[in-house]
Amino acid sequence: MTAGPKGTAPSQTISLTGKEQEIMELLVRGLDNSSISKQTGIALSTTKWHLKNIYAKLGVSNRTEAIRLQSSQASARNRPG
Repeated sequence: MTAGPKGTAPSQTISLTGKEQEIMELLVRGLDNSSISKQTGIALSTTKWHLKNIYAKLGVSNRTEAIRLQSSQASARNRPG
């Protein structure tokens, strides 16, 4: 994932753990926290912990901002040029 947290250059690479990447994918698919927990086999509190870490790494405050950032990056990667 190559998002720059607020105040950093967008070209910096943000490193999400494997579990964070898995959770981010489920978040983008629209799953709520409870569904993410069931899908990944982790406790709801652990899902929330991972989400907090994801938001901090991405420099966002909530799931909507994280999804919007992920979507904009995916669009940028898919543009020809």
